[in-house]
Amino acid sequence: YGDYMRIPPESERYNHEAAEIDFGPYADGFPPR
Repeated sequence: YGDYMRIPPESERYNHEAAEIDFGPYADGFPPR
């Protein structure tokens, strides 16, 4: 059961990293300076 519970967190971490990388550049370009 321990191994199974550790698989979900890894998948969620991958999604979070991709979202942060996509949001990073986008957030900086969205606000007009």
